[in-house]
Amino acid sequence: MRLVVLCALAALAPVLLVSCSPEGRYKVLSFFFDGVPPPEGLTAGGAAEAGPNVGTGLASRQEPSDVNAPKVAMASVHAPFGKGDTKNCEGCHNLERGYDVKAAPNELCKSCHPTYYKFGPSDWVHGPVAVGVCDYCHVPHESQYPHLLTRPEKQLCFSCHDPASVMAASQHADVGDKECTSCHDAHSAGNRMLLADETSRARKLGPGRPKLTASEHEPYVKRQCKACHDPDRSFAMLEKPKGLCFDCHKSLAEPTPGLVHHKPFEEGKCGTCHVAHESPNEYLLKEAPAKLCTECHKSEELNVDAHKGRMTASCIICHSGHEAKTKGLLKRSLEEETPEPAGGGPARR
Repeated sequence: MRLVVLCALAALAPVLLVSCSPEGRYKVLSFFFDGVPPPEGLTAGGAAEAGPNVGTGLASRQEPSDVNAPKVAMASVHAPFGKGDTKNCEGCHNLERGYDVKAAPNELCKSCHPTYYKFGPSDWVHGPVAVGVCDYCHVPHESQYPHLLTRPEKQLCFSCHDPASVMAASQHADVGDKECTSCHDAHSAGNRMLLADETSRARKLGPGRPKLTASEHEPYVKRQCKACHDPDRSFAMLEKPKGLCFDCHKSLAEPTPGLVHHKPFEEGKCGTCHVAHESPNEYLLKEAPAKLCTECHKSEELNVDAHKGRMTASCIICHSGHEAKTKGLLKRSLEEETPEPAGGGPARR
């Protein structure tokens, strides 16, 4: 059905472009697609919008009002705009026509980023991508935000998607400071809510790029998404992580009486330390242990003498992440510490 709609829209495109006003085109396109950026002067609902430069074209957002304003550090730079060997203005601009861009943004971007325009027959496409307005979300040269975004990610998403209704969804109850793209693909995916899927993963890795993961969740590797997600609810989780994780990891289902327990493990908050799909760290950890542990256990609060020479080592060499017999979740007591290796360095216990 979506393929039929896209084909119909493609056939109507010339008529829309010639005969409709910007407001008319917006009403038609927003009927078919979610997240279509409104034209200048309109809100996402179609009402007149007050204030300058809200929902306007790229130039008005990119140019500072004060040319003497201090320079802002850039978080991302487009490779053709870069310096030295990577600078290639001619890749996008026609030097013989006053540096006009060579083609419409979607066609121009597609020439270098084709994977973002390869849609499967069951893919859902983000509105700005579907109508070819890459420059609603991205600037072409450099940005103070990641991925050449025009503004901070959440602010950008909420410029089209009503924040009140989005945050009212039960799935967003614990979202905290996470960015939208922690779960969603901003271009296309095989589900209505654009939850990142195998297509998203392949696009990020790119053709021939080596796998960057040290650990992967087995259901994710085998594409057994239904083991954890409900396909009839936009692939929302089947249940809270505490119950869901322990359906498979039965040996960890209940803290062992009489042992010392790690607080996140005791409370069933697996997501405090682990991610669900893949990780560049062992055991699907969110970060390398030395960094992850110090997010809660501040280094200045740790016993300096006991950790001397070990602060940059992996905490899980000595400590258990779930439960242990000894205080401090030590795998062995301090009395069992082995002699220092002949070559020097910290002893392992």
